[in-house]
Amino acid sequence: MARRFETAVVEVPELLALWDAAANGDTNPARIGSRSSHRRAWSCPVADDHRWWAGPAGITQSLKKGFNGCPCCAGRQLSVTNSFAARYPRGVYLWHPTANGDLTPEQVLGGSVKGQ
Repeated sequence: MARRFETAVVEVPELLALWDAAANGDTNPARIGSRSSHRRAWSCPVADDHRWWAGPAGITQSLKKGFNGCPCCAGRQLSVTNSFAARYPRGVYLWHPTANGDLTPEQVLGGSVKGQ
């Protein structure tokens, strides 16, 4: 049976490296096109919480632009590596205990004006 797409996820090493086999279960990356918009699970080796769902097409475009495809590394998704506490550990003592409501420095992206 012929594939309906040109390049499979397994044929793009950078994309395959992000494929979260455990979360994707029985889904075979050899049968998923690298330009598919169907959301799949991905994980980045930088940290255990660098996990997200996205279509391979978006990650492929990110890779083509020179990024690594991970929204946590890009600062668009909260992670233990990019929280205010992680990025500005010397500034945590400035965190106001009541003015920020229930938010903690670990719950806010570093550089953000509000919690995520």
